Formats: sequence, structure tokens, C-alpha cells
Amino acid sequence: MADAATLLALADRCEREKPSRKLDVAIFTTIGLRPDQERHCADWCRMNGRTDLTREHYIEAWAPCFTISRDAAAALQPARWYVIEIRHLSPRNFYCVLGNMDREEAQVIGEANTEPMARGAAALRARVFVAEPPTSVSF
Repeated sequence: MADAATLLALADRCEREKPSRKLDVAIFTTIGLRPDQERHCADWCRMNGRTDLTREHYIEAWAPCFTISRDAAAALQPARWYVIEIRHLSPRNFYCVLGNMDREEAQVIGEANTEPMARGAAALRARVFVAEPPTSVSF
């Protein structure tokens, strides 16, 4: 499982960078692959008898588009967390607040240039808050 500092650094990158595959890959690498994704990775790396494909190649090819897809960004959200508000503050500024169903005082915020980036930043901060294991992520 990723440590808090790494998750917070990724959340900060979501807020200050533009959407990119590089950031998608960094997020996917950090949160980890589910067991079924690990099996698919192993099969994919050995397809057609190839030996040149690695786990890194798999992650680059199969990482969800967290930074441009609302659905992929929503998949980062831990269980028992919900969207309180997503607001389009200006043409280049989105604000997302997530809350926890079990602890009313628990809220995290993401603010970025796009809605997926703002939601991703908030979701990564929520993962720090609850130390969500990677096997619970669904894409």
C-alpha cells in the first residue's frame, strides 16, 4: 500500500499539472493492481511467447485515464466516501469535496483545472485518510 506522503504528492500533482499519461501511470503504479489485474499483467507480458514485455510496459499500456476520465477518477474514491460537491468555479477551475459516510467531520478537497483532476486529488487525499487497500479499487 502506498504511504501517505506519496498519495499526497500525487494529489498535489493533480492540482498543479495538466492531465497526462505520465500522471495516470504514476497513480496506477502507486495504488497498485488488483489480483485479477496482476494475473492479466502476467499473461499479457508472456503473450505469443514474448519475453521483452515487463510489468512497467503493462502499467503504461493499461493504466486507466485517471486524469481525463470522470469514471476513472471516481474509481479512485475509497469505499464509504461520497461526493458532497463538485463545482465549476471558473472556466479553468474545478472544486471537489468528498465526505465520509461514517465520520461526518471527515472531508477532503481537490481543486484543479479539470473535474477528473479535482476529483482525483480529493480521492487520493481520502485514501490517505482511511488507508484504503489497493484491492478495493475498481476500474
